[in-house]
Amino acid sequence: MTEEDIRNHRTRCFGHIINLAARAFLWGEDADSFEREAFTEAAFQVEERELRLWRKRGAVGKLHNIVRFVRASPQRRELMKSLACDQRDDDDYQLFDEERS
Repeated sequence: MTEEDIRNHRTRCFGHIINLAARAFLWGEDADSFEREAFTEAAFQVEERELRLWRKRGAVGKLHNIVRFVRASPQRRELMKSLACDQRDDDDYQLFDEERS
């Protein structure tokens, strides 16, 4: 490497170093964590707005929000499945059959 190549390389690195220093100054040591948190907050706000819009739809909107809530995590899905199976085993409720009435 020539002396000029070394100087050019240092000049390019200097811009990168300034960028890293500015990010550390603005967002702390973990700038990526800050960006992830900001993205998560923005996504949360969009979801809240969407849920409010669906809620205005009445019963269908409430059902939509319940389904989204249940489907949001595997634990909730499993709980819903177990509750549905438990309900099926109960003899307290019978389906109404118009033909037999």
